[in-house]
Amino acid sequence: MLVTILLVLIGVVLFFKPYRVTSGSMAPTAMVGQRVLADHVSDGKWTPKVGQVIVFKAPAGAEEFADRICGVDRPSGTACVDAIPGRTETSFVKRVVGVAGDHLRVVHGHVIRNGEAVDEGYARSCEDEICNLSEFTVPAGTFYVMGDNRGDSSDSRFWGPVPREQIIGRVFGSYWPLSRLGRL
Repeated sequence: MLVTILLVLIGVVLFFKPYRVTSGSMAPTAMVGQRVLADHVSDGKWTPKVGQVIVFKAPAGAEEFADRICGVDRPSGTACVDAIPGRTETSFVKRVVGVAGDHLRVVHGHVIRNGEAVDEGYARSCEDEICNLSEFTVPAGTFYVMGDNRGDSSDSRFWGPVPREQIIGRVFGSYWPLSRLGRL
């Protein structure tokens, strides 16, 4: 029994990494303080897919005031598509809503991808300026991420797309609190 527990613990340390959700941006999918596990072994060996929840280091400035951190001036009603070079040291948890070459538009917080409305039962609608964005194209080599709580999420709409090399891994489950134990 002790050997089995030891092997499981070693496996978790080697293959998975725990993260703590620090904001309400992923509600109702993940709540503040919830603990999740990300697969960091496959880092660099897999390509994030639309709909997956990932852990990453956001572009530089993502922890600052959102309206001032896009790499270029962001007119009202437009998304940030030019991130400031560099990255934060804080790990973020968000959902991939677009990959390189996708044409995205956001209406009431919901994504229209390549002309088709995305079924986003997990996403909360919103009405703020950032919840309605004109069409843009996700730049090559990047991923566009948004929190599920669309009206209360600092995400790619403010600070730009995430380059592949800043993605740590995909979130696959939750282990705390026990009431939220399971797949994410």
